[in-house]
Amino acid sequence: MLKKIPFFKKSVYRSEILPFLIFRSVMIAMQIICVVVIVVGTFDIILHNVGEPREGSLGTIIRSK
Repeated sequence: MLKKIPFFKKSVYRSEILPFLIFRSVMIAMQIICVVVIVVGTFDIILHNVGEPREGSLGTIIRSK
């Protein structure tokens, strides 16, 4: 009975699926880039956050020489 319904016989064109595949791959790439930037930035701040605490903008830690 379902075989007689023309909806199930409709062929899907590549141009209908391609934008979704491109959008999905771009979203995955952007998520990976954002996670890498956050992780690298966090470790950069942690590893370089040494020195005497002083009064600075927003209470940042400044290296003393």
